[in-house]
Amino acid sequence: MNQPKLTLLLALLLSLQTACTDFTPAVLKEKSTQTGNALFQFRKSQRTGFVDGTGKIVIEPKFETTRDFHEGFAVVSLWPTEKWGFIDEHGNLAFQQTYDSADDFSEGLAPVTIKQKTGFIDKTGKMVITPQFDDADSFSEGLAAVIVKGKIGYIDHSGKFVIPPTYSEPGEEGFTPYRFREGLALADFEDGWCFIDKTGKVIFKRGQTNLTSGFQEGLSPIEVNGKIGFQDKTGKIVIEPRFNFDSGYFSEGLAAVSLNGKTGYIDRTGHFVIKPQFEQAFEFSEGLAVVKVGEKYGFLNRSGEVVIQPQFDEADHFRKGLAPVGKGGKYGLIDKTGKIVLPLEYDQVEGFPVMF
Repeated sequence: MNQPKLTLLLALLLSLQTACTDFTPAVLKEKSTQTGNALFQFRKSQRTGFVDGTGKIVIEPKFETTRDFHEGFAVVSLWPTEKWGFIDEHGNLAFQQTYDSADDFSEGLAPVTIKQKTGFIDKTGKMVITPQFDDADSFSEGLAAVIVKGKIGYIDHSGKFVIPPTYSEPGEEGFTPYRFREGLALADFEDGWCFIDKTGKVIFKRGQTNLTSGFQEGLSPIEVNGKIGFQDKTGKIVIEPRFNFDSGYFSEGLAAVSLNGKTGYIDRTGHFVIKPQFEQAFEFSEGLAVVKVGEKYGFLNRSGEVVIQPQFDEADHFRKGLAPVGKGGKYGLIDKTGKIVLPLEYDQVEGFPVMF
């Protein structure tokens, strides 16, 4: 897992769908698994804390690095020890044990690394899968990707291999996890990319033409000859590739696609329901999507109406009713009416923008 390597890699991948950068279809947006009251990260004076949905500070900014809350816990760096641990929603250290690296809870378990081997703990902090893997990702749809001797396989909640370590570990920047989404995962064979099911069976191959890490709402973008279209779970192309590279996934029934230098939204038939008119447009989340008009970002509803006027230098998607926005290098949170809930005076909010 190599925390900060895997963490930074995941942050980089997720940032590719953030409105402060060029849009790319390469990566799916992670869904929050936070339970209880929503908590939102903010960063000030090089320390991170959390506010609630009203903008009230509930955990003072005292951590060097944190991740979002997942299932009631957040991963934090325990500076200056170079160790990692978990805090609860009150900001208290949840377990006495600390780790060389740690990742998010998902499906009741979290991967942790001790002495260069990764295992999994439960929500009491008990090690329920012995550290034995060279790296591991969080669980998704009942399986977790793990690395053994440079090969990726998948284990179940008991730690038993369901799919043996077979697939190549891509790149040289550390473990790139390919989680199961809607029953399929992307895998790298020596002769090209393919999608596998939860038994490891190859469902279809696409060589090196896929620009996707998975399916969303039953469809996945695919690149053919420099153009983006969409394929279904059998590998059949159902929306012909004709859109520019900066096109994205389906979300809430629509996909942002670019054509002739402008971005709009298509439905599942491939027809435009919101005509291309924006410099950039992004996935819908909670009924609203970030769009760029001129040099400013605002928010659009599914009827194509701009409901929060473009006024921000940067903006990201809504989660639990709030969205991070930025002006002049400072960041805060707004609600769905555009009202500022957390003043735009922080260095970073909700990990936005991604910083290295």
